[in-house]
Amino acid sequence: MKKIFTYAFHILIWGFTITPELYGQWASPSLNPTFFVENPAVVAWKNVSTISFSTIYGNGYKGDFAYQDNTITEANFVLAGELGPGIYTGLQIVDKKQIYTTSYDDGSKEDSNNTSLQYRTGAASIGPLALGYTDTGNYEINNSSLNKSISSTTDSSEKGEAKIERSGISLRFGEDKINFFTSFYEHKNTASYDLKSKITDSSNSSWLELNTSITDFEIKQTGYGIGIIFGKPDENRYRIEVFQENKPKIDHNITFYITNSAGTSNTDTGNLSDDEKSKLGGIIEANINEITVSIGTQLEKIYDSGVDGTYKYGNTSTQSFFSSLYFTMFKPICIGLYANTSEKLQLYNHGLRRQYETLDEFGLTISYQI
Repeated sequence: MKKIFTYAFHILIWGFTITPELYGQWASPSLNPTFFVENPAVVAWKNVSTISFSTIYGNGYKGDFAYQDNTITEANFVLAGELGPGIYTGLQIVDKKQIYTTSYDDGSKEDSNNTSLQYRTGAASIGPLALGYTDTGNYEINNSSLNKSISSTTDSSEKGEAKIERSGISLRFGEDKINFFTSFYEHKNTASYDLKSKITDSSNSSWLELNTSITDFEIKQTGYGIGIIFGKPDENRYRIEVFQENKPKIDHNITFYITNSAGTSNTDTGNLSDDEKSKLGGIIEANINEITVSIGTQLEKIYDSGVDGTYKYGNTSTQSFFSSLYFTMFKPICIGLYANTSEKLQLYNHGLRRQYETLDEFGLTISYQI
């Protein structure tokens, strides 16, 4: 029982965690001024103010018999300025809407994950030190998911509210033509929601349904980055950045109400777990003659190996690659083109796939440099 309910909880975590950004800015500012920051302190190092609008569409496979679609629209405002000698401030407001759906070949109901929220980031720097903070305020959770494995099918829904907070520091050293950056940051998700999960046994169609309410559940992950920028702002510039991010395993005791296909019901206690996770990646950028090229990659690993019925399975890995091109169409209007491809994979020990997802995304950005 506890194992089945733990598996349903992983779907929840997917539900209120926004699609990860691959644009970098874990320690240093991107040469593309429209990119979203992972470490809010980096906003203080930006030297270009912009207003931009982006749209991204992606699709791919989810398992062997399902297709997923992901649509993101984003409005981004960045204001960078110098208050005095050696004192800089930055403000970034990102209004983001995401629609994610999964359709199944057998006509099963579609998964849905629609999110609308606003990231509000403020940062300031004095000398080599920058501090920053991001807050989204509360946003609505209203998601549903269907997950199939060898032994069972899990149909889950989550309704409630969540909030994202981010904080970080960044240190900058060097001269005008070369700057070194190092950083530390924390991401925190807090959610209160009702969770409903129905698990159907694949061998005999028996089922049980679990209902619970969870209040102020927190997920924290921390990371650090190192970056180098070569060149002055009004010259050709080059940037390299790498990062690593970690989230420990989280266990949470709850009380839930159970009904089943035999017609009985009862109240029980159990343990919700969200597995340990790690990410690492990097980005390379070049700005030559007002054309910026960015290429990056990210590897995410979830330490969720276990047993499904009598079959053992390993950890889950997701590999992503992205590239973008940003250029001036006519001053002060700029255009950005974006492409990303990712693959998520988890294997049984005998080689068959337990989880398999692909997603190919393409995007367009139009920006006005203030």
